[in-house]
Amino acid sequence: MRDVTILGNFTVLETFELNNVQVDKGFDGRLDIFYRANLCT
Repeated sequence: MRDVTILGNFTVLETFELNNVQVDKGFDGRLDIFYRANLCT
């Protein structure tokens, strides 16, 4: 299991970087899995 970080209603299960974009894989309060992308400048 990866590090788990809880940010409000979003729980991050995995973080990886792809082409200068940081992608967080996690789930929200309803346990729906989704991805959040952050552009690395």
